[in-house]
Parts: sequence; C-alpha cells; structure tokens
Amino acid sequence: MSKNVVKDPTSEELEKLISESLSSLHAGEIVKGKIVRVEGNSVLIDLGWKSEGVLSITEFNEPEAIKVDDEVMVFVESLENREGLPVISKKKADFQMAWDTIKRKLEAEESCPALVRKKVKGGLQVEVFGLDAFLPGSQVDIRSVTDFDAYIGKEIEVKIIKVNWNKRNIVVSRRMLLEEELARLHKEALDRLNVDELVEGMVKNIVDFGAFIDLGGLDALLHISDISWNKIVHPAEVLKVGEKIKVKVLTKNEETGRVTVGLKQLTPHPWDNVDKRYSIGSRVKGVVTSFTDYGAFVELEKGIEGLIHISEMSWTRTLSHPAQILQMGQDVEAIVLSMDKDNRRISLGLKQTTPDPWSMIDERYHVGQRLEGTVTSLKNFGAFVEIQEGIEGLVRNVDLSWTKRIRHPREILKKGERVETIILDVDKESRRITLGIKQTQEDPFYSWSKEHEEGQHVLGKIIDMPSSGVVVALTEEIEGFVPQQQLRKRKIKKIKDHYRLGEELQLIIRRIDPKGHRVILSERDYYRKTEAKEHHHAESIKAPKGFSLKDHLADALSTLEEAAESTQATKQTTKAAEKPEKKEPETKVKETAKDKSETLTEEKTKKKTTAREKKPDAEAKAEAEAKNTADKPKKTTAKKTAKKAEAAKEKEKTEKKTTKKTTRKKTAKKEEPHAEAKADGEAKAEPDAEAKKAEEKPKKRTRKKKEETGEK
Repeated sequence: MSKNVVKDPTSEELEKLISESLSSLHAGEIVKGKIVRVEGNSVLIDLGWKSEGVLSITEFNEPEAIKVDDEVMVFVESLENREGLPVISKKKADFQMAWDTIKRKLEAEESCPALVRKKVKGGLQVEVFGLDAFLPGSQVDIRSVTDFDAYIGKEIEVKIIKVNWNKRNIVVSRRMLLEEELARLHKEALDRLNVDELVEGMVKNIVDFGAFIDLGGLDALLHISDISWNKIVHPAEVLKVGEKIKVKVLTKNEETGRVTVGLKQLTPHPWDNVDKRYSIGSRVKGVVTSFTDYGAFVELEKGIEGLIHISEMSWTRTLSHPAQILQMGQDVEAIVLSMDKDNRRISLGLKQTTPDPWSMIDERYHVGQRLEGTVTSLKNFGAFVEIQEGIEGLVRNVDLSWTKRIRHPREILKKGERVETIILDVDKESRRITLGIKQTQEDPFYSWSKEHEEGQHVLGKIIDMPSSGVVVALTEEIEGFVPQQQLRKRKIKKIKDHYRLGEELQLIIRRIDPKGHRVILSERDYYRKTEAKEHHHAESIKAPKGFSLKDHLADALSTLEEAAESTQATKQTTKAAEKPEKKEPETKVKETAKDKSETLTEEKTKKKTTAREKKPDAEAKAEAEAKNTADKPKKTTAKKTAKKAEAAKEKEKTEKKTTKKTTRKKTAKKEEPHAEAKADGEAKAEPDAEAKKAEEKPKKRTRKKKEETGEK
C-alpha cells in the first residue's frame, strides 16, 4: 500500500489517479449498475463513475421488489447534467434490450413467453419481454375460440410472426406453435402405426359420414361403412364421443398423413357362408328395413340384407312404390330368387309365396264371355275393371261407346261402378285381358247405315265446330262430320264466325264407313243439286219439250207467207182507191178491209192446224232416230253427244235471229204504201190503218198459239 501512496501529488498526478480509478462510461450505452439506496421516490445507482446516477421509482415495474445491492441495466443518456450527475434510464434500457431480443427471436423463429394482459378488439394484448404485442383471435388456438376471458392473466408460449420497426408494432401467434407440435406428434404416431395392427383410441368427434379416432397425436377416420356389418343410418347409433375403443388400422398414407381404421373388421364377415344358409328357392323370413323407388330391403340377419324388387311384389297389381303393400319394420316371408356372393346381393320374391292367378287364366276366361266387374281406375286411354280379385281387364276408350267419341272414360264411368263387359282378347304371356262395354249392346250405326245410302239428303244439327270442319248430330246416337271444304261457305277463316251450335244444316251423304263408324257429309253438294234442279226447270219453261228446229222453221215460213199476202192485199187496196170512178163510200171500204182481214185470219188458222198435224210426225221421227242411236254400238262418247246438242242449240238460235230480221224487213216494206196513202188524204189513210190493225192482230194470236202449242 505504501508503494502506491504519493506524498504531496501534483494536480496532473491527482487527475491521472482519479481517471484510473473511474470506469469507462460513454453516452448512448447500456451499462450495469448497482442499487445503493432508496431515498423517497428516487433510487441511487452506482455506475462506477465519479458520481451516482438517480432513477425514479416509476422506472421499475414492481417498486416493492426493489432491494439494495440488486443489479440493474440502465441506458446512459448523458454523462453529466447541470448538477454534475449522469442522466440514466431503466425503461429505455429495457426497451432497447427487448427489441434486440425480439429481433433475434424473429430471425431464429423461436418461441418466447408472453403474459396475457387484457382483451382487445379482434384478439388479446400480451406482454413480450416487457413490450406490448397483439395476439389475433384466429391465432389463439387451432379451433375457434369464443371465450377470450379464460386466457387473461395466463402466461403462454407464442411465436413472433410480424414486427413493424417504424411503428413499434409486434404481432404474435400461439396457433403456429400448436400446429408445429401436432405435426411433430402426428409424425411420431404415424411412424409407430402399421397396417392391420390393432390399436386403442378415443372417439374424438362424430360426423354424418363417420367418426374421428384420436390415436395419440394422430386423428384417424372411422368411416360409417366400417363401423358395423349391419346397415346403420348414423354413427351415433353405435359410438359416443369420449368412448375408448379398439380399432384395426386399414390404410396409412405417408405423403398425406391420413390413416383409416375399421371397427367391424374385428368380427368375422357374415357373408362367408351365406350360400350354405340361404339356398336358391328356399323360404326365408326377414324385417323390412328401408324403401327405395325400385324395391324394399329386408334384413335376414345381422349384416345380411336382401332386395325385393317392386316387380316381384304382386302377381296382378302394378305398383309405383313398395310402400303400397309393405311397411317399415314389417315381418315378411320371401323366396330366395338369386344370389351374388361376390357383390353381396340377394334377390328375394314376395309374390312367389302365393300361387300365380294367371297360370289358369285361359281355362277360366275365353273371348266373347260376358262378365261383371268393378271399375278400379280411370286413365286417359281407358278404364281398368276388376273381374276377380287380383285380375283386371282394360276397357279402351274406343270400346266404351258405339257412337260417342270418348276422350276420357270419366265421361261415362265412375270409379267403383259395376259394369257389364265382354272379353275381347286374353293374352296370357303379357298378362293382359282386353274388355269391351259397347259390345254388350247392338251397334246403332249398323242399322242406320242400312237405312241410308250415299247421296241421300239428311238434316244435321251442329254439336261441335273443330278447326277442320263441323260435327253434326244426325240422330241422338249417330254423328256425322262435314269437312270445311264441303261447307257451303268454304273460304272462311273461322267456322264459328259463320255457323252456330244448334243450327240445322241441309246435307248430302258423301261416304258411310261402317268399320270406322264415320259418316262424311257435304252441305255444298246439297245446294249444287238444288241449283241444278232450278236451272233445269227454268230451261224447260224457256224451251218446252218437243218444240224442235223444224217447228221454228215452219213458224218462220208461215209468218213470211202471211206478210207477203198482207202486202199484196194492201197494194190492191191502194190501186182501187186511186180510180175516181170506182170510188166507194168509206163504210164500204172498211167492210172490205174487215173481210180481207178475216180471210187472212182463216188462212193462218188452217196453216197452224197443218203444222200441228205435222208435229207428231216430227216427234215420232225424232224418237225413231234416238232409238236407232241407242241400238248402235256406243262408240260416240258422252262428250261428243253433248257437243252435238250444243251445236244444234246454237243453230236454232241463229235461225231464230235470221227469221226475226226478215220479218222486220217485210214489215217495214208493208208500212211504206200506208205512208204514201196517208199523204193523198184522210179517206185513203183510214182504210190503210184498219188494214194494218187487221194484220197485227192475227200475228199476236199466232205467237200465243205457238207458245200454247209448245207447252202442250
């Protein structure tokens, strides 16, 4: 000690001794200090510096835990303040050291402890190395967490997943650590398991398609089809959550890490000796377990089911669903029809337990037999009639009525009604019987068709107006059809606009179809015949029968002769009037003219009588010619005959016109002497006028007589 003591040191020596005794201290560093004492709200820290540092008691998280001589880490902000004391901070030191640790943990992907402080929006606030961090709700656990309050105040292991250095935000996750742990345990458990090995596990969860079994760090799937040899609807029928069971490892996938186990594999398969217990043709008993659209499943024993197809349930009934004759849980007897051991299928028959009623059907029923039955159902195409229990026959719509057009059997039948039928056909192989109702009565169409023929006139009342024509009622039972082209009003768009229901029509029968029970009618043909009759009647009035071309020529010649005689008489009268010495009184002239006119009239009457006598001869000659024409071979066609008749008519018309023109010319020549006589004086004109009247009257009478003669 004496060697180190310096007597009367100089100022330089003293400064050197002081600097050697002090530790090196720099601003901005984190250094270790020792608590010297606590004075009120201040804590004195020895930093090995010439003066002690002072910390506020609030710098400590737990002030009551402060002890003298405890070491603390502080951050040196500056070496001296105005009072010559170093400025230090414990919080800044803790913050800086915590960030350094967090940075190291984030880079190394290591876990760190965290204390849950409180619940915040979207998760929890935790303290990591003295710093506040955020734990999202989705990262708290593997499964969804609803009660976050249970974690407050607990210390948990977390993993730092995100840090924002600028905003000083820290995000941590607990779920990632749990998943990593589970993956490790899963791999260890997967390595331990072997296929076909028996292991013990606990039912962890039950779903519709099976159950998950916990095998100690690994969840294996127990499918519903591997739970029991029997058919089950839901796994909860056999298993319970938390139950410990033994299972057999069925498959193990190293890549995906999936394992499947089985429970029913622990017992022997019930199909091993099924062919010995259930032979084909044997009668068995079972319970109906389920229905499908195509049949019913029957449980014969635990793990063995057979199918009764819907076609094997009844000999006679046509079923749409097995529930029509069976019920769930019903005990039934059936016959084994077939067996497929490889595909584990057994076909059963229910109807085979009773005799087939169709086996003797041809001996009991024959075509033409009359039967009474009950209407069981009505379809669009016909009605089913039960003639005995289990045996039904079909009455088609066409066999319901002789005359009515049936669209649906409900128009004349009711369900449950008793009807009389006749068997029309028996098909044993197809199991079908065809019946008829209309055949039990006489066909009214047959008798009607015997009384009527094609071309006959009938009356019909409109009962229906489809787009193709008109349906009419000829009688109460017989209907007929008038096509649209056979209506009188053909060129119409809508028949209903021109005809009405209940209207009576004048019709002609065009065709009668006894097999099809159809009558085709025509309104157009009726009016054609009516118009032809009227035209023929009019023609007979204009040109009476028997008035030939010879008659017209004879009449024309007689007219010409009368005109010539009249002209000659007029000339003679004129010459007599010109002679003065032979002039007679007016009265005598009138009498002479009257006598001449009477003479002319008598001559005309004689000629008419002669023409009438000649007429029968002409008619007889025409009849003879017609007879000769009929006896000759019929080489001339109807068209040539018609052409000849038309040519004769044209010739007659031409001759008539020629005769009329000739008559007019003669009459004009007759009138000329009368005009000259009138110019000579009134005495000459009066006899001419009287003579003219006498000539005209006989002409009129002659025409009337001609017409009367023609009519007769």
